[in-house]
Amino acid sequence: MRALNFLCVATAFATVQAAPLTLNQALSEGLSNGPDAQLLKNSVDSANEKVRSVKSAALPVVTASASAGLGHQQNTMAGLMEGLVAAKVFPASSLPSDDPYYNYALGVKVTQPLFTFGKVSTALHMASTQEKLTTSSTQAQRQNIQQSIVDSWFMALLAKAKLDVVEKSVARQTEMLGYLERNFTLGSGQKAQVLQARSRLIQTRQSIITTRSGALASRKALNRLLGRPIEDSAALDTTGLIAFEAAAVPTREAALREAMQNRKDLRTMHEARSLLQDFTFIKKAAYYPTIGLQGAFGFETADQEASAAKNLLKWDSRTWSIGVGMNWTLFDGWSSAGETGQARAAERSMDVNIASFQRGIDIAVDNYLHDREAADTGLASASEGVAAAREAYQLYQTNFKAGSGALSDVLSAEDDLRSAELGWLSARLDRTKACIHLTLVQGKDLLALPEVP
Repeated sequence: MRALNFLCVATAFATVQAAPLTLNQALSEGLSNGPDAQLLKNSVDSANEKVRSVKSAALPVVTASASAGLGHQQNTMAGLMEGLVAAKVFPASSLPSDDPYYNYALGVKVTQPLFTFGKVSTALHMASTQEKLTTSSTQAQRQNIQQSIVDSWFMALLAKAKLDVVEKSVARQTEMLGYLERNFTLGSGQKAQVLQARSRLIQTRQSIITTRSGALASRKALNRLLGRPIEDSAALDTTGLIAFEAAAVPTREAALREAMQNRKDLRTMHEARSLLQDFTFIKKAAYYPTIGLQGAFGFETADQEASAAKNLLKWDSRTWSIGVGMNWTLFDGWSSAGETGQARAAERSMDVNIASFQRGIDIAVDNYLHDREAADTGLASASEGVAAAREAYQLYQTNFKAGSGALSDVLSAEDDLRSAELGWLSARLDRTKACIHLTLVQGKDLLALPEVP
């Protein structure tokens, strides 16, 4: 029974693995199971912990302490007491012992900032900004992952399609070679034609090896991005590609406006600049005083007998204090001033980077709009080229078999048809990829995604 269950599970797993893989499914898997997505999740967790550490500036600090030891302290009254004993004012037994004391202490201390001249409020604002920065950075990195998956998926798809085209070409050439060999055997053909066709077929078969190797390498790269087994060979389903091409081509102004509003990487840079501004203030405020509430409660006992520890937790041994304290750094060797200057320089550099990045977005929008236009034109030309090459091949083949054509024309037409089909595949996928890249450059996700993974 256990063996049967295992067989059923294995069969179901194989069925799932063999199911066609659409681009949407690839994006979903890559954003949840891929190694880049896992690293992104870890970076988000780290950023969230950093936010918690920043928020701690507004919370009380509670410390506990416990100690036990042996010590001695000079008695300043010893000389006076000795004089009083010599004058027989006090008996000799009243002289203090010079033995060391056993000291025991146990307590807790609480410190709560009350007024920090804006340092705590700025720290809380930094925590809020860090949360926004984490969200924007996560979204930007996920878009980078989407772009990597799209490029890798199309590369694998094109490599497999090229292999199919070459294999079909081999099949056509094999059929032609068989036709020539039959004619030669029957005495109505030429040996030179058979050898020429066989040589061309061998060359094409050799190209299959390189094409198949490229297809395998591209597919393994895609599997790695998706977190799939490296040898996974599920077919790539292209039925959903038309959905990515359905969106109308935006105007340049509309595309640029969308990009400036939605690009998560640009938003990340703005949040990082805001964080630098807060950091600059924090460093500058290091020279302002901090006023806080302090409270402590505990127990202390000291005795020359080692058994004094038994009296530690008695109510008479309690100690407590409460009050307000102030810390004010007057001079720290210009350390905070130097860090403030560095932060201000970083702000200026960030302004330059933001302006440069915005110009880069402007250029990228132009490039992808031109790519989309060129892809539309290229696909139309490639479609006409395939139709013409297929018709030419059929004509040459028909004429040759009718005895009025040359074999070299048929072989040349076969090469032209194969090249035209490969060109159409590239143009077809380039058009879809151009549509997808135009969507991504505007800061839009290809899937409906939450803010954080």
